[in-house]
Amino acid sequence: MFSVFSAKIKDRPAALAAMSVTVVIMILFSGFTVQPNVIPSYYIWIYWINLFAWIFRAVVINEYRSPPYDQIAELDGTTEGEAIMQRFGFTFKGEPYDYVWVWYTVLFCIGTCIFSILMTVRALETTRFESSGSSGVEVDEDEDLSQTSNNVMTHSQAASLEIKGVTLTFKNINYTVKASTTNDELHLLKDISGYFSAGKLTALMGR
Repeated sequence: MFSVFSAKIKDRPAALAAMSVTVVIMILFSGFTVQPNVIPSYYIWIYWINLFAWIFRAVVINEYRSPPYDQIAELDGTTEGEAIMQRFGFTFKGEPYDYVWVWYTVLFCIGTCIFSILMTVRALETTRFESSGSSGVEVDEDEDLSQTSNNVMTHSQAASLEIKGVTLTFKNINYTVKASTTNDELHLLKDISGYFSAGKLTALMGR
């Protein structure tokens, strides 16, 4: 979901700042830092669209709806797990969340991923920045293509460049190897001197 910021915001520092603020808000309204039942009504919509809140709520339900918390804790038949969820505000219309909300979370995560991908694709299609990405200045596509064509060197221009090289000389080169069938050493090169001309392919072979 944060790929939308990198695709739409012009420069990297602004994108990082927007992502950081979004993460702080998502953590604050996830139900862990502030209990869901004490979040003001005018901010509760952040809780319900918050991916962190849905995932954290699913983890809480999965834990406190498990068998270790099935013991009856209240006279009205409330289990220990339900009592804990009520105490920390994980209720819907006054009742602790049922296990079906875990599957709601799975659907919400899938929907969020699909929505984020579509938004990212749309942002990449409609927004174009310089290739460096540092200045964050939006440029016209035709202007960018014309500048690219002017800067690219043609094949004929590259071929016309002068090829520079050096001449390599050597003197009294010796090279020995161990025979493959015996322990003898074979003297392939013995006191060889010569030179390699620049721009020419030369092979040095022994016998």
